[in-house]
Amino acid sequence: MPEQSTTTRARRAKREGKAGTTQAGEFVREEIDRVREGKTQVKSTKQAIAIGLSKARRAGVKTGASKTASKSTKKKIAQEEAKGGKQGKPSPTRSRGAKKALKTASKGTTARKTVGSEALSTQTKRAAKKRSASSRSTAAKKAAQTKGATVRKAAAKKAAQTRAKKSGTRTSSAKKSTAKSTSARKATARKAASKASSAKKAATKKTASKKTASKKSTARKTPAKKSASSKRTTSKRAASKTSSTRKRSSRTSA
Repeated sequence: MPEQSTTTRARRAKREGKAGTTQAGEFVREEIDRVREGKTQVKSTKQAIAIGLSKARRAGVKTGASKTASKSTKKKIAQEEAKGGKQGKPSPTRSRGAKKALKTASKGTTARKTVGSEALSTQTKRAAKKRSASSRSTAAKKAAQTKGATVRKAAAKKAAQTRAKKSGTRTSSAKKSTAKSTSARKATARKAASKASSAKKAATKKTASKKTASKKSTARKTPAKKSASSKRTTSKRAASKTSSTRKRSSRTSA
């Protein structure tokens, strides 16, 4: 059974001249809240909406069947609308069986998957895609007429605020992404600079080590050359001395 507050809201919508689907929306919202609170369980978003519409028809709301609905669905909707407004005590056996069937059917699903914000958004988009542009336009015009000037003004202000929030979040996210990209570029540039500097240092070390090695090798070679030349000069001097002494001795003997 629907709550008293739900039925009062639906009656208020009826007095304001709103459509039957708008009146039934209160019962659908109640069912979604019950699923979120864990009082009932459903296997999909469509099932939650169907249960809410069924409650609305039994409460006396004339929703009507869609043109594309099957014969069995139209027959069931007509039966529920015929029972509308007649408050009868439900059978406990039937209510227990329905709860058990919902529990077994909803295994492996959660309230977030079935009646979460994303699930409801996808269901709304799918339902809107099935409708034509003209039907969507006429429904929007009718809704704007039934709202009234004050409600339309408040809705327009709220829409402007949400647009501003969305644009602000987009700009902030864009700024964050640009900041991240610039920081990444800076980091890559720093890494490249550090690699280049380390490569330059390694090259300078290699050249310095080569220079020192060449200097050492030249230093080792030069004293050997000097010693060999000095030996040659000393041997030449000794030979000249011996030749001079021989000449002197030959002169004295003569």
